[in-house]
Amino acid sequence: MMGPMTSQCLIAGTWGQRPECNPVQCPDQVVRNSTKQPNNNVWQFNDVVNYTCNVGYQLNGEALLTCTDTGVWSHPKPTCVEHNEWDEWSTWSKCKGRCNTVQESRQRACRVPGRCPGTNIQRRPCSTTIFNFRGITYTMFEIRKNFNSAKLHCESINGTLAMPKNAEITAKINEMVLTKRNKVYRNQFYFGLHKQVRRGQRQWRWVDGTIAGTRLSIRGGTRSNGLYHNWNRPQPNNARGNEFCGTLFTWNGGWNDLFCDACLAFICEQSK
Repeated sequence: MMGPMTSQCLIAGTWGQRPECNPVQCPDQVVRNSTKQPNNNVWQFNDVVNYTCNVGYQLNGEALLTCTDTGVWSHPKPTCVEHNEWDEWSTWSKCKGRCNTVQESRQRACRVPGRCPGTNIQRRPCSTTIFNFRGITYTMFEIRKNFNSAKLHCESINGTLAMPKNAEITAKINEMVLTKRNKVYRNQFYFGLHKQVRRGQRQWRWVDGTIAGTRLSIRGGTRSNGLYHNWNRPQPNNARGNEFCGTLFTWNGGWNDLFCDACLAFICEQSK
């Protein structure tokens, strides 16, 4: 009823304002990922609507709702949620693939075939990790490149391959590298160390041209030159005869010599 519940007879012999009785209506409700029967847009007292979720979704709430005499539905609006017949996602894999095209992925298994909407595998670009230390920004790229491509990538972002020239910087980089153990290919990162030919001899130098530290090695390395180094024993050993680029092991941060065409993750540094 709309208007006053009573009406008064006026002196002119007419009635004052009179009420009106209009049909009670309930609001139309849209439930995503479902159909309704009947498919009406206008609902009146005692009308009943029945919601059915689409394939791959399950109903959360009541399927049957009745329009009451107060203009509200007999139950809260239901929802259709994704039918959860999936197992949990696995952890993200190592970055896999060829140079420059690697990705990491994770998978899940369907417990009830036909009732698992969506995909069983997800892929994403290999992650990067950024940290700052002593005014330098270091970026750990898990995408794999050979040494020269990694060097060029660092230069393209106005940086260089990382050059840990003292124990303090090495300790900080090692702290971050350890978090990537078993997550990157070969468990190694390229950094800014390579063996260059100068005056007919190959010397281990940083990518800025300065000489790096060496020590006596089992297989033909050079004696210590008194400069800082963190070679992992018995490196550098030039085991293949062409191991002229430096890498960091993820399990201890120790330095290793490796052939420069290997596709590895790498670490860049940028001055602020």
